[in-house]
Amino acid sequence: MLSEEDLNNQNLLSNVCLAVQTLYSQNESIPSGDKQRASSWLGELQQSASFQELPVQAHCSLRDSLLTHIAAVTVATDSIIVTQLSIAVADLVLQMSTWADPIGHLLNVFGSDSKHWWPLLEILKLLPEEVHSRKLRLGDNRRNQLINSLESASPLILSFLRQCLSACVNGPIDTSVFPVELCGIELVKCFGSWVSLNPECFCFTGTNDSHILSFAMMQLREGKCGWKMHSAATDCLCAVIEVLPNLESSSNNNAIELQNFQINLYTSINSLEEAYHYSVVEEDIEKTMNYCRIFTEYAESMVPYMLRSWRDPHYSIRVIDLVLTSAGHHDYEVAEVTYGFWYQLSEDLYHAHDDNLNAVFRPYIHKLIHCLYKHCKIEPDHEGPLTSSDEFYDFRKKSAELFQDVIFVVGNLETFSELAQCLLAAQSWEDQEAAFFLLHYTTKGLDSTNTAIIWPVVERILNWTEWQHVCLKISAVRFIGGMSLWLSENSSLALQRSMEFLVRELPNPQTNNNAAASLQSVCEACCEQIAAKHFDSVVWVVNQIDQYNVSTEAAVGLFKGVGHVLSVLPSDRLSPVMRQICRAQLAPLDKLVKTQSPNDRSYVKGSKDDPVYWLDRLSALFRSTSVPRKNYQGDHPCKPAICEDFWPVISSCFNKYQADVKLMERCCRSIRFAVRCIGKDSGDFLQPLVQQLVYLYNSHLHSCFLYLASILVDEFGSESQCVEGLLSTLEHFLTPTFNMFSQPNGLRNHPDTVDDFFRLCTRYVQRCPIQFLKSSIVSPLIQLATQAAQLDHREANIGVMKFLYDLVHAGRRHRDGPEGAECAALVKNILHAHAPNLVSTVLHAALFDLPSYTYPEICDFFHELKEFMPPDFAQWLESALKKLPDKTASGNQATTVDQLHDFHKKATNARSSKEVSKALKEFQRLFR
Repeated sequence: MLSEEDLNNQNLLSNVCLAVQTLYSQNESIPSGDKQRASSWLGELQQSASFQELPVQAHCSLRDSLLTHIAAVTVATDSIIVTQLSIAVADLVLQMSTWADPIGHLLNVFGSDSKHWWPLLEILKLLPEEVHSRKLRLGDNRRNQLINSLESASPLILSFLRQCLSACVNGPIDTSVFPVELCGIELVKCFGSWVSLNPECFCFTGTNDSHILSFAMMQLREGKCGWKMHSAATDCLCAVIEVLPNLESSSNNNAIELQNFQINLYTSINSLEEAYHYSVVEEDIEKTMNYCRIFTEYAESMVPYMLRSWRDPHYSIRVIDLVLTSAGHHDYEVAEVTYGFWYQLSEDLYHAHDDNLNAVFRPYIHKLIHCLYKHCKIEPDHEGPLTSSDEFYDFRKKSAELFQDVIFVVGNLETFSELAQCLLAAQSWEDQEAAFFLLHYTTKGLDSTNTAIIWPVVERILNWTEWQHVCLKISAVRFIGGMSLWLSENSSLALQRSMEFLVRELPNPQTNNNAAASLQSVCEACCEQIAAKHFDSVVWVVNQIDQYNVSTEAAVGLFKGVGHVLSVLPSDRLSPVMRQICRAQLAPLDKLVKTQSPNDRSYVKGSKDDPVYWLDRLSALFRSTSVPRKNYQGDHPCKPAICEDFWPVISSCFNKYQADVKLMERCCRSIRFAVRCIGKDSGDFLQPLVQQLVYLYNSHLHSCFLYLASILVDEFGSESQCVEGLLSTLEHFLTPTFNMFSQPNGLRNHPDTVDDFFRLCTRYVQRCPIQFLKSSIVSPLIQLATQAAQLDHREANIGVMKFLYDLVHAGRRHRDGPEGAECAALVKNILHAHAPNLVSTVLHAALFDLPSYTYPEICDFFHELKEFMPPDFAQWLESALKKLPDKTASGNQATTVDQLHDFHKKATNARSSKEVSKALKEFQRLFR
């Protein structure tokens, strides 16, 4: 009788064959919905473990079924079906190690008849692309074997492509079964795919013969082909451009042949300028963008050559003129295509740190800045402010980021001066606005002593009486905010006039949010001057803020700015002002608590009836108010406001809105920053707060309560009189947390709780390690952490691994202290009991399930284990490696004994966690 596994495998194969038959059948009686479901199921299967678990003996049946359908493809077949079918065949080629010479087989069966060329070219195109797909989990051993096979087959592929090209250009080809244009598109796409795999073969073999690259260049130079052909030729040429660095690094190349190829390619790309201008005249924006992409990608690939010498610049530097021509196109979407090159150039120039090189490229950057200035101009007939929903808003944001990246080449002051001249000479409001918009991004690096250049621009804003457009005023307001550092180092009159200007704009509904944001910047940069001379004005603004109808974000930002000013006030002035500002927010919040129904959600989110409206302001104020201990004697000056005014209201909020997780998160956030603001002076409400958290968590399981508890442990965990109570708090959290995680998919369904719970446990390890390690809860916690370490969730996984790292680190961190020996002994006993299974589980998850962004924390843990208990770690790792499969599900070899030993050696000899991470990433490729 067949085993259950054999039955499952047979059912899977039957389902695959049925789906293939449904999808690729020419029977019109099959409903389109059935075909769509079959396509979807096959696509999911190819990316799932089930496809890899298909028994090896079933591969031949599946191959024969797929090839039968390939043979049935005609020019009338839906292209989506052809693509889906081709992917299935290509993936099977890569996974089916028993398929001897699959490329030769495919060419022999389908290469002689042009009616089969379409799916054949599609399959061949996909092979170099899919071989690098990690979703197939080929493993590096199989992948390298395949790459070598594909490289060996390259001459055969190139010969077939030339055969297709010859038939396409010269005939004979039956256009009824394979149209000439489709043939050209497919063979150019295929060539572009293979050139990335084996650039030497596809760039240097038979360059005097009729060549696909020459064919693609001809399509681009003439510019008369259809858009699909044009795009395919562009992709092909860009693929060649991309491999240029690989060609030079290869030792197999003839230097003269390589140099000739590079010069010919440069000449060919330069020859496209006329075709570019023709596409502009014809208003064929798709082709224009294709040419722009070619110029940009070629220039980007040539940046290392351009930067080799400033004395004798590389010939390719002249292609920057073509990039600038594209950047100057009237459509800003074309200009945006060039941004990748400018980012690459600016980054490499920044790291080169060579003034002589900067001088070579300075004229180009000047021209780029002029292009950005032109493209950032708003249309003259635009009404009202630009909004984030406007595509042009996004473009200006990207342009501003690029502008900030490149201005160092020219210099902030020179750029400022150049734009200031544009501003002062501008006649239209849109010209003035574009200048202010970009000037805002030059302000951070300005030399504050150059008032002769800077002050006229500032003064122009302060003296302006007639604003032609609201966008102009908004950019001027933002510019003043950007000048906050300059204002802090110059005359108090300039600061006073600037603040008056910004305050005047607060009542204006079109400028109030930007004015509030600029006031925030000025408060943060000029806090000492404001505290000394303008503090009453700031307090007045805060008290009036609700009259201006600014956005919640802008109001919160202003409270942040006020917090910076409060931080430098003398303690005798700070205490009453803090109480005054807090009470102004607490009074309406307390009213809501007393009058609103707990389940009332009729209020508008972000309105004054929303408790979050007031909580966020308090959070911002506490977070940004940081008073150095040397500035006060006795209690913290903010203690009365927080302990006497804030705490009773926030405690009522907890009780009133306890079922609302979003509101609870905001309440916890407010208390978090209040505790951080006054530190251990918040001990006055520690006990009632802890009791309330335990009750609320047991009632509603909101993870934010765990997060707030971790803040309390961090603040008070090292106080001996608090340790017992805090450990008792953790015990009260354990039962409901473990019950939640023990549910089906409990860990996966509650990643936030996993993150916050293990962050809390980490704080105990850091602040009171001896007491925590002696407690009976450590063993179940590590068992839970072993399960949670397998979670594919960034924050949750980081939280778990950080806990495990700190647990091990506790054995080393306190070794020089009075309790060091006891702590180390406790950690070792725990690890001897749990580390073997823990190391094996974490390693398996890292190799098969977890993304590489989890590796830094995983490797911190491994390296700390290795540093703390070297022989034991080596033994645990060796045992874990022995449990790994040596073959993939499809029967291919996963690892060799030498590869296992190599990883073990690297991991146990690593001098840092980065070395462990590098070794783990290399080792993981053997399994994916």
